[in-house]
Amino acid sequence: FGHRSADVLAESPRRVLVEIPSETVGAGLLELRERGRSLSGPFRGLHVALQPGKPALHQGERTTLTLRILGLEDLEAEMPLQLVSRDPGRVILEAGAVQTLHIHPSELQAGGVYQWIGTLQGSGGGPVDVAVSTHHSRPEQPLIPRPAPGS
Repeated sequence: FGHRSADVLAESPRRVLVEIPSETVGAGLLELRERGRSLSGPFRGLHVALQPGKPALHQGERTTLTLRILGLEDLEAEMPLQLVSRDPGRVILEAGAVQTLHIHPSELQAGGVYQWIGTLQGSGGGPVDVAVSTHHSRPEQPLIPRPAPGS
């Protein structure tokens, strides 16, 4: 991806898990080279930022949750995305513990930016703990939001 190396985190005969450099954002080509062979395929690096209006809620209290994603320029098809409340006994998304969003290319702002604002509610009270996962990541290994450049 732009001739930058990625760290291999885990490897099996059929899969490789890599951590891309944090500044890698947008669509590109990922190439794996090993033992004189290479394999390549399309790739999209995203910067995901979640910003709750308050870091913790009391029971019954509500606040906003802003999701902002960079790196979606040239998105050609709908991209499903899940927001998951990791502790629904304390804080829950207004639509439930798991909420699926469908990002359409027509919803993107200039530069391939997507923004969504939802509501959180304190179910038992406590810190906000929400994860994001795409259809390519497993729910038990959600994307960890990283600060977007300039935020």
